[in-house]
Amino acid sequence: MAEKDFKKDAVFIVGVVIVLAAVALILARQPPSLNTGSSDQVVSGGNQDYPDVYHEDSCRCVEKERSICLENFYYNSTRELCVNPTEKTVTYATLRCSVYECSGTSHVFDVENKEWVSRGAE
Repeated sequence: MAEKDFKKDAVFIVGVVIVLAAVALILARQPPSLNTGSSDQVVSGGNQDYPDVYHEDSCRCVEKERSICLENFYYNSTRELCVNPTEKTVTYATLRCSVYECSGTSHVFDVENKEWVSRGAE
């Protein structure tokens, strides 16, 4: 009788380990790109989201430290929150890419001047 219980417990433990391993593999995978635009589209023209030389096939986000707030909210750096004084509400900021690496050149967002600055090959 004890041998049957031991086999059931062993099968249960192996099953749990397999399920946990599958979940870990699923979570470890990189999420697919949510960009719905054409893959050969170059974003330019003073867009603050991307440097002028941005191309999704040759650029990757290296650092996300640029705080962005929803419309009608402004970023309060002291509180590190987005504030809407009209509705008297606060929310957390969304972090966007602050450094892109494109073909060996780094492009860093200058927060004070609100523009992208190239840093040359590293």
